[in-house]
Amino acid sequence: MTIRKDPYTTDTIGKLIDGEYALTLYCEERHNGYWCHWYKKLDLEKLALKLGRDHGSMHWDLVPHLWCLKCGSRNVSLRLSPPTFRDPKTGQWRQRRESDTGR
Repeated sequence: MTIRKDPYTTDTIGKLIDGEYALTLYCEERHNGYWCHWYKKLDLEKLALKLGRDHGSMHWDLVPHLWCLKCGSRNVSLRLSPPTFRDPKTGQWRQRRESDTGR
């Protein structure tokens, strides 16, 4: 019996990298009634070097290792963005890798 692996599983940092996903850290801390709202797109390659490609990519796996660089709070959230195949500079569609076509 063969176990079918879901191609959209993003449960490790390595799978996020391979799938060309983006992970953004947002600060959710309030100071004197104002939200910090600092955010940064995480460098997944550097995160994989520090924690390992097999490290979990779920919120509870990553948040203990992350904090806001503006205010120092650990009250942060993560937002996962799917891969895009448009060139951000020109808006034109990029060629997909052969592995993305499922062939």
